[in-house]
Amino acid sequence: MDLEQVIEATDWDAYREAIQSMVRAAIWRYRHSPRASKDRVYQVEVWTDIRARLSAVSFDTLHHAFQTMLGGKQPLSEEELETFVPTCTGVVYSTGIFLCNQYMMVGNDELLGLSGQDFLDDETSAAVCSRVDSVLADAVRELIDSGEFARLPHEPGVWFATYAVEGGESAPDYVLIDA
Repeated sequence: MDLEQVIEATDWDAYREAIQSMVRAAIWRYRHSPRASKDRVYQVEVWTDIRARLSAVSFDTLHHAFQTMLGGKQPLSEEELETFVPTCTGVVYSTGIFLCNQYMMVGNDELLGLSGQDFLDDETSAAVCSRVDSVLADAVRELIDSGEFARLPHEPGVWFATYAVEGGESAPDYVLIDA
């Protein structure tokens, strides 16, 4: 089977449902955790590692983003907060240091055909990542549109990112959503 056939044979509906179920469960878990009463979510990332056939959702808070961006130094005033917020948006640090990194994970067996493909050339890798990325973004957008994220204790605006990786690092693009 060539790559196009493998992509078309992938059960994208099952993948979308797995992502949405994972995110719903993560939102429920966060809402019912002791953290929810004091830490409102500021950033959400949902990603898939195609080779590992794993997806995860990560949450971060504005307070934790402060600490991370300022090297642990606490802001001294409301003025510093107002100055800091625009510099923090569009995150410049890795999700590996999110407060709730990989808060929930799910296996993606439906990506088995893709994970076994030979991704030696950049063009093939880009094609697979693009398709996974598109379905992942659509799945999260459906959750945003249906109000699922409104159930999450959150800041007035939440930065969202979705992305697919093929066994390596990726730099997500963030979008501000009034969840």
